Amino acid sequence: MLQRQLQGTGHPAQNVQVPTSSRQRVQVVVEIPRVRPVPTATLVRVALNESCKKRLRKIFSDQVVQHVVALHVASAHSEDSLISNSESILEESVELEDAMRGDAQAWMEAIRNELQSLKDNGTFEIMNGAVPAGRKLLNSRYVLRNKLDRFGKLARRKARLVIKGCLQTYGIDYQETFAGVARYSTLRTLLAKAAAEDLEIDNMDVDTAFLNGELTDTEILMEVPEFFEEIFPEIRLKSKPYLKLKKSLYGLKQAPRVWWTVVRRFFKEIGFEESAADPNLFIRKGLYVLLYVDDLLIIGNRINVDSMKKTISSKWKCKDLGETSIFLGIQIERNRRDRSLKIHQSNYTKKILYRFGIDLSDTKDLPLPPGTVIRDAGSDDLLCEDDKTLYLQIVGSTIYSSNCTRPDIAYAVGQLARVMHAPGESHLVLAKHLLQYLAGTYSVGTVYSNRLNMLSYEYRAYTDSTWGSAADRKSVQGVALIRYGGAIVWSSTKQKSTSLCTMEAEIIAANEGAKELAWMEKLVKDLGERSEEEPFIPTLYCDNASGVDWMQENKFHSKAKHIDIRWHYIRKDMVDTKRLHVVWIPGTEQTADILTKQLTYPGFITHGKGLGLDLEC
Repeated sequence: MLQRQLQGTGHPAQNVQVPTSSRQRVQVVVEIPRVRPVPTATLVRVALNESCKKRLRKIFSDQVVQHVVALHVASAHSEDSLISNSESILEESVELEDAMRGDAQAWMEAIRNELQSLKDNGTFEIMNGAVPAGRKLLNSRYVLRNKLDRFGKLARRKARLVIKGCLQTYGIDYQETFAGVARYSTLRTLLAKAAAEDLEIDNMDVDTAFLNGELTDTEILMEVPEFFEEIFPEIRLKSKPYLKLKKSLYGLKQAPRVWWTVVRRFFKEIGFEESAADPNLFIRKGLYVLLYVDDLLIIGNRINVDSMKKTISSKWKCKDLGETSIFLGIQIERNRRDRSLKIHQSNYTKKILYRFGIDLSDTKDLPLPPGTVIRDAGSDDLLCEDDKTLYLQIVGSTIYSSNCTRPDIAYAVGQLARVMHAPGESHLVLAKHLLQYLAGTYSVGTVYSNRLNMLSYEYRAYTDSTWGSAADRKSVQGVALIRYGGAIVWSSTKQKSTSLCTMEAEIIAANEGAKELAWMEKLVKDLGERSEEEPFIPTLYCDNASGVDWMQENKFHSKAKHIDIRWHYIRKDMVDTKRLHVVWIPGTEQTADILTKQLTYPGFITHGKGLGLDLEC
């Protein structure tokens, strides 16, 4: 178990032998931190479960297990008293029942404001009488949140009425539901471009975005929400009252799509073009607006950005957040003199570490031990349900960072995620190892810079693959696209087919890189950096000479005659048509190597910096 389950003593650190398999034993240092208050919900729920205690004893000493049990028993005092402690973390989400037992007056005021705003918005119409034949009334619930400031202190109470969309019937209550969101690679491309060209980056948040779309193709009927009569007593004069929705409401299956349709129509009406590469990017003469649900990122020169914000504010009620320092939980730091920009998630990472009780001084140099290959757990190694839940929470918490700003943990997170269906004790130890690495690198991020030795149009792709390194003998591939010195796109994935040789595995990886470059070509032209006629010929670097020869000249027929036609894409559609230039490089210069295996420290640092990470030696 993790350190969050061992809090509350002053015992010294202990060296514990942790069995990871019948052949291998790993030494783990378990440090029990000083006392600090934590909500009861974060204490060890499994301490009184005998089967889980047996599991704990395999990982930690009897002394530690006994302490965990004692800690669990001692935690029986009120959670409310813990939360009221000034050093405790205030829970953001609150259940209605708990809210009514606490500061009920403040929460009722939040509910009143929510219902009044819905009424003022014309979201519903009060109906009365019998419900139309064949129709049912959907019920609703309140989602209550403590809105915190940047210091984690309570700023205000927020209530949101949410309809129970799970009760909707397809074809009656809703039709299409798809609504896209911006790709992270599009976001990183725009941020790098803004830094290099010294453009403004502003952020707006549309208030109650999902309430702005009218329901035109379906009729939604709902029960009168709880507390409605207390706030609007006139409804008591109605016979058998219910509500008919005229506009979209949170919780409806089609709510995101209704809002997405409204936004796209609006930008088209004011002269923007939708990007072919990303339908959530809108472009008009050097002005770029990126949409992620109700968050708008606006990039351009100051005059155009300010004008755009006024136009948007005249259409919807918005919060103008000014110059962007954080977007989607991604922190943005700029040095405008050097035309550089760093994206990181230090706040998010520290929140994860606090949640799981990892001290910032309890660190590891690498995400996983070098050469780690994660295999399925044996039947006698499987975690109990509570420990499995803990494992899922740890891995799930790290996925967001690995997708947004931290390519250095992409391989580790990908490997740990592959056993989420049935994790074992050794996997939990490795998950803790990853958290300890994040504790020492929580402020690390990806940096983009318009340095003199970087061509503004230059995109470089690195692709690499192991051969049969996974437990099922499939290969693990890595793909990275670099611009302005930082990774725009990266991935670490297991190949779906079994390669018969290293060359085949490398060709498959190169094809994935080529597909990303084909997408990037569309985005570059949408951004106006290339005309439709102007060639876009990026370079793809591969460290397999045979694979490069095959992609360029179709050599090595005996090794390649069985390769599926889909993997001929890079040679026929990209290299032969002069849309891509493939170059061999030595393995020591292959940046994507960090995405295919857990390297030793020197190689990890070298290739991490190649991805634009500000790792310290």
